[in-house]
Formats: sequence, C-alpha cells, structure tokens
Amino acid sequence: MNLNLIDFGFFLLCLCSATMVWIVSNRLWGWWIYNVIAALVGFFVPIALSGLALRINDLVLGHRPPRPTCEHGNCKWNDYHVLKFVGDDVEFICKCGKKYVRSGERFFKLHDNGQREPYKVLGPKNQWEDDQ
Repeated sequence: MNLNLIDFGFFLLCLCSATMVWIVSNRLWGWWIYNVIAALVGFFVPIALSGLALRINDLVLGHRPPRPTCEHGNCKWNDYHVLKFVGDDVEFICKCGKKYVRSGERFFKLHDNGQREPYKVLGPKNQWEDDQ
C-alpha cells in the first residue's frame, strides 16, 4: 500500500478519533462490545465527513472535467498523458497521438512546428466550449 503524507495523517486522525471514542464509551458503558462498536464508528466518522465535504464541494463548485475530449472525439479526459510542463502550461498527448497544451482555462491544439491553435476554453458553466 502506498501512503503519502496526507493519507498517513488522515489515517492517524481516524485512529485518534477511534481511540477517543473508545475511552469515552468505556467510561460511559464499560462493556467491551459497546466499546468496539463505538471505536468503529469513531474511526469511520472522519471518513464519512470528508466524503460529505468533497460531495458538497462538487455540488457548490460544479463538475469541471480536467481536459476536454480530443479533436477526433475518441479520447476522454482520462485518455491524456502528460508530456512535459512548460512554466504554467502543461503539454498532453491523447491516445490518438494528437498533442495539446493547457494554459489556464484554455486548451490548445499543438502542431508539429510548435504553433498553438485555439481548441477549447472553460465556459461560464465550467464546461469545455469551442474557443473562437
């Protein structure tokens, strides 16, 4: 299992929550089965709350696909691979072999000579629209 620092910190938060709930339930009831159930609830409550917070964030900010479909319509947002980072821009290649550059809220087609052609832009509804 590959945990980064944030995942490990969140896991520790869940363990601390379970431990605190175990201690409180032990003082209140003292029966081991109640303590186990309370500790499990205490462990999963932070997970449920973080999932709820992420869902509310999606509803409030709206869903925004990270990349538009490719020019041919075959590749979706997860069919792109990063080629390189150039300053704040990111160069991608789709599985069709077409190269693109994302710069801020704009997505450009990248020609072999390095010229950028406007392709898509994020519209007011956080959806990719044709760039004129």
